[in-house]
Amino acid sequence: MLSYKNINIDILTPKELSDLIIRKYNGNYIIGIVTKSSGLLHKNKRFRPGGIFCEEIFGLLYTCYRYKCKFIPVFNESPILNRICPGCDKFMTFNFKRKYRFASVFLNFPIINNFYFNSFIKFFKAFKTLRVNYFKNNNSFKINYKKFYNNIFVNSVVLENKFFNLINSIYKITKYVELFKKKLTFLKKKKSSTETKFDKFSKILNDLTFVKKLFITLFPILPAGLRNYSFDNRRVTYNSKLNYLYSGLITLNNMLINEKRYVYNLKVILCLHFIIEVILNFYKSKDVFNFNNDLYNKLYGKYGVFRQNLLGFRVDYSGRASIIPYPSLPIETVGVPFNMVYHRVRREYEKGEVNDNEFYESSFYKHRIYDKFEFFEEFLYEYPVIVNRAPTLHKMNVQTLSPMLVEGESVQFNPLLCAGYNADFDGDQMGIFPILKNYAKEESLYMLGPLVNLHSPTTKNNVFNLTQGMLAGCYSLFNYNYLKLINSYISNNYTDVIEYFNRSILVDSPVLLRSYNFFYYSTCGRLLLNYNFNKK
Repeated sequence: MLSYKNINIDILTPKELSDLIIRKYNGNYIIGIVTKSSGLLHKNKRFRPGGIFCEEIFGLLYTCYRYKCKFIPVFNESPILNRICPGCDKFMTFNFKRKYRFASVFLNFPIINNFYFNSFIKFFKAFKTLRVNYFKNNNSFKINYKKFYNNIFVNSVVLENKFFNLINSIYKITKYVELFKKKLTFLKKKKSSTETKFDKFSKILNDLTFVKKLFITLFPILPAGLRNYSFDNRRVTYNSKLNYLYSGLITLNNMLINEKRYVYNLKVILCLHFIIEVILNFYKSKDVFNFNNDLYNKLYGKYGVFRQNLLGFRVDYSGRASIIPYPSLPIETVGVPFNMVYHRVRREYEKGEVNDNEFYESSFYKHRIYDKFEFFEEFLYEYPVIVNRAPTLHKMNVQTLSPMLVEGESVQFNPLLCAGYNADFDGDQMGIFPILKNYAKEESLYMLGPLVNLHSPTTKNNVFNLTQGMLAGCYSLFNYNYLKLINSYISNNYTDVIEYFNRSILVDSPVLLRSYNFFYYSTCGRLLLNYNFNKK
């Protein structure tokens, strides 16, 4: 045992491990021996009996601690995601005992324990020095040096498997160890000059008891609560490395059962020994796994802590969606979906605590949707946004626009602005970022507004080039129908407006317009163009 001031470190013996894996539950004894390499079954909905997450071995995942609940759960029967107790219909809590219950794997082939084997080599060297220095002058106990080694290595029965030959030789050495231990107790009564050496040697013998400690027969498995899923810097879930190692260990161990008696596959045994070495020396896992979810992996890279939180500026409220054309929008505006705006200003709307419950918000949308639209339209013009399209190659890719509430899930965009962004409507996406400070709002409107940057920074040409659709629309609106069969007047009432939208009155129909005691002969399309130009 290694003793420190506040910590005691000791090697787990098979007897101590057996005390950890055996427990009593409802009058029955449960032995925590894992036999299945897989931990889940039924499409990852339940735990597999005898697996690395078995509830019978490690305990129930969720338990109900209410004293009135009389429900008796069955191991590995309830779904993993079910947190509602079938007895009282209340939420169950996580069973903290899954973090403290160990299990083990009974190895079908013994593996040498390096710690005790090294101490055995130290004992063997001490045995050699004591024999040379002490037993040479003492006739009470003599061992022939050559005969000792010949009985161990030369005259041993040669087995077909060389691995068994090594185990057989170690077993013969341990028999001499037990014999020498008995003789040592007898010789220690005679006080000689080498008494201090005998004291040190007796301590080694006390640590090295039987041959069982030289071989690993029960391999411990950490509790299931300590082998949870982890996340990398991209929030991608990874299973614990120990789960993969334990499953591989159990798979190789089960492969040895199907072999014939005393005939083992040496490749499987060496792989089993390698996995045990990786588990005991966890720094070797880098040679086995490609992904490393260590601290260094979370710090470096584009998605690391430095690039995301320290070197870059983080905006809490931002949105990203695909764009669709909407020519009726003014040039300096952009159509933003209602759901995107709601998450930006909902704190001001609710004026109190924010309820993040999705069920509450869904009912909130249904009953008070019109109140929200009216509230947002009152002060939405005070919040200009920055519209960005990646990659940002020049200043025309970042412009400041005024948001306008629209329906749907896409951002509505004026086609005139596509030339500056080099965008089209085949699935391009744009990011919308709010401006936080008041002085930043004024500066962005003065420097990044679309009407400020009318000319291209490279060719100095006008970027507001009319598209084919706009040219065809302007031509159809400006067109004049000279047919005399169509009525050439329109009365000042709402019924004519309804007829216009029902296409009873065409866009190119002649209209007799009276203004300031003057009559103008025009069309409905030309009146719409004049109205829009005067509005600008």
